[in-house]
Amino acid sequence: MRIILSLNILIFLLLGTNLKNEKAEPNLIIDLNEGIGQIKIGKVTKSDVEKILGKGKVKKYTISFCSKGTGTFKKVVYKKLGIEMFYDYDYPKKLKKNDTLVGIEFLSFCKLKTEDGIGIGSTRADIEQIYGEPNHEKFVILMNGKTVYHSIDYDKTRFEFEKTFIDSKNKKNAKVKSILIGVY
Repeated sequence: MRIILSLNILIFLLLGTNLKNEKAEPNLIIDLNEGIGQIKIGKVTKSDVEKILGKGKVKKYTISFCSKGTGTFKKVVYKKLGIEMFYDYDYPKKLKKNDTLVGIEFLSFCKLKTEDGIGIGSTRADIEQIYGEPNHEKFVILMNGKTVYHSIDYDKTRFEFEKTFIDSKNKKNAKVKSILIGVY
């Protein structure tokens, strides 16, 4: 009995404690049009997100191509959750006063999913079965036929896939390696 109780306490301490300043938020659901949980793109600021998730690690600004052109953003990484948040950035010194959330990227080790069960590791066939044909598709192919970049877009969402060989069979079996909502 003592061993089981000690083991449960050890598991709680290992899994229940937070990395650095991040808060645990196990019930987050990805909404491909809005964000995750109470974190809505265009409707929350960096301080709002910190109240929910705690402080993430701030990275230097990134100049990125997004659905509306090129922008400059501040990236905040929540390593434990496998997500990165992108905020309006006032080049070159500081975040704008409203520091609005403009995008979220779900990285290769993120465990979060949509209500339909789509997440990292889902196949292109799974995505198209639920959401239909994509609005846009992009491939970068080397001379040997190997794909170095493969993505599909739906309105505000981009699914990026693991590198794979292109043929009609493999294209549908490509697995998601990251999901971007908002800025891409």
